[in-house]
Amino acid sequence: GTVFIGWCVDGATGSERHRFDGDPVEVLEQATDAALAAVVRVLRG
Repeated sequence: GTVFIGWCVDGATGSERHRFDGDPVEVLEQATDAALAAVVRVLRG
């Protein structure tokens, strides 16, 4: 499934588009992993 992840930190915005394969649960797990990785990346600068 296609998943969009977006954020806004201190007025700076960003987004990512991902395409994950699998059943809905697998897509959700992959999207969660990608979102958490984005949080770490964005907060580290």
